[in-house]
Amino acid sequence: MANPILAAILSFFVPGLGHIYAGEKKNGIIYVIITIFLWILSYFNDGMLSRVVDIIYSVIMAVDAYRISK
Repeated sequence: MANPILAAILSFFVPGLGHIYAGEKKNGIIYVIITIFLWILSYFNDGMLSRVVDIIYSVIMAVDAYRISK
């Protein structure tokens, strides 16, 4: 059984890692790929919107990782 708090923390900093930790490897890898894509977009687009999207995505992934690891 995965620790829900650790899964949430992992997914907040690198969305998808908490899912991998919780045992959902396929979804976790997909989320990590999406995260890398968002980071690349944020790097080339220096706007505030991309940073806000990154934070919202991280929070959603952290909550989801917490939920699935319970």
